[in-house]
Formats: sequence, structure tokens, C-alpha cells
Amino acid sequence: MEDWKKQIDNYSKKHFNQSNDFLQRDEKQFINNFKEYWGENYLNDILSLNSLKDTEKYNKFIDAIKLFLADEREYTDNKNRVRKKGPRYKKITTSQIRNVLTKIKPIKDISEIMRIRTELAYTAGRATTKEIKEIMFLFEQLVKNIKTNEQLNSFKDFVEAIISYHRYLGGK
Repeated sequence: MEDWKKQIDNYSKKHFNQSNDFLQRDEKQFINNFKEYWGENYLNDILSLNSLKDTEKYNKFIDAIKLFLADEREYTDNKNRVRKKGPRYKKITTSQIRNVLTKIKPIKDISEIMRIRTELAYTAGRATTKEIKEIMFLFEQLVKNIKTNEQLNSFKDFVEAIISYHRYLGGK
């Protein structure tokens, strides 16, 4: 296993001028972002979206989607100046997310969902912005945790909600 990790790290350094550790740091930051918006148990909460009977909880969940897409995060540039990134929805195109939805919509059974992981990796790999990589990472995390058909339907609804609110907020 360690040998495999070294090979990936060497390949990343050679071809992308970054180590696998850098990619893992991004993933950790993505997870922290998701927890900030949807809470500590974000995977289970998202995958149980369809079973929410409480209207107030559901509305809070939808508000979290809007905040996630519209948030303008601050960052420090290489000259230690605090800058603002534009909102996520401006850096992601609807077609990038819709391509995922097109692949998952016809899936009727959880036994078919795992093949979507390669599509998510492909979309993230082609991405030119960290924001699309972040959302594809979220989708992949969700797919890995789908265990029931109800969770599959919640995942589909979540992707549709991301697309809808992306468009609603002015995304292209």
C-alpha cells in the first residue's frame, strides 16, 4: 500500500508539480467547508434528505445549499493581503453539474451507482477551478456512502437542488 502511495506522489510531483499531500490538504479543506454548511454529519444528513418530515429542517438545509453556492470566502494571497474569492456559483457552470445529473438520473438501483465515481473523477480532473473540484469531491463522498435506494433518491434530489439554486443565484 505504501509503495502505491509513493508512486502516486512521485507521479503528481513529476506531472503536476504538487504532491499527493497537497491534494489531501485540499480534500481536508473541502470536508471542513461541508461541515461548516451542513454540519458534522453532512453525508448522512444529505443522504436522508428525502426522509425529512420537518419543514423547518428541510428549509434550513436548502438555505445551507444557497449559502454554500453564494459564499464569498476570504483568503490570503502570496503577499499576505486579504482578498475575497467570488461566490462559488460564478466559478461553476450549470453544464458541469448537469452532466453528473444526466448520468445519475437513469440509475434505478444502488448496485449501479458506483460507476458514477469514475465520471466524477473525470469531471474533477478536467476542472479548471477549485470550486468544481470541491463539488465533485462532495458528490463522490456521497456516492461512496449510498447504501439504500432511498439514499440514492436523496442524492439525486441534492444534485438537482444544487443545479436549481446555482441557476437561481445567477450561475451560467
